[in-house]
Amino acid sequence: MKIQLKNYFAVLGIVACGFTAAAQQAPKKYIDPANMDLSVKPGDDFYQYASGTWIKNNPVPAKETRWGSFNELREFNAQAVRSLVETAAADKNAKPGSVTKRVGDFYTAAMDSATIEKLGYTPIKADLEKIKQVNSVQALLDQ
Repeated sequence: MKIQLKNYFAVLGIVACGFTAAAQQAPKKYIDPANMDLSVKPGDDFYQYASGTWIKNNPVPAKETRWGSFNELREFNAQAVRSLVETAAADKNAKPGSVTKRVGDFYTAAMDSATIEKLGYTPIKADLEKIKQVNSVQALLDQ
């Protein structure tokens, strides 16, 4: 019984520490009042009231048909991923077999359009031949 109580209090202490750490973090703003247009009455045009200032400060780019926070998130993520893979490709000290080396090699190979054009479909030729040989569902399942 004593051991169970010790375990109980140990777990309780860990959980309490977790709640304390979570309570100390600044709460996230899901609705930013700075994006609201308070000059518009919510009953007249709720969309303009809720997002008017954001819309004014973030016009739709000419190349886009619509623009919103998810578009900004997509752009941010695309730039972050590009930065990561370009950094991995430029890392000459990456250990062979490491994630950094594998990502860098994959990106370098994908960006080498001259070699891709030269090889054509040769790298997948054997796979295409196997597909060509499939003439029934059972033959496909046997692969």
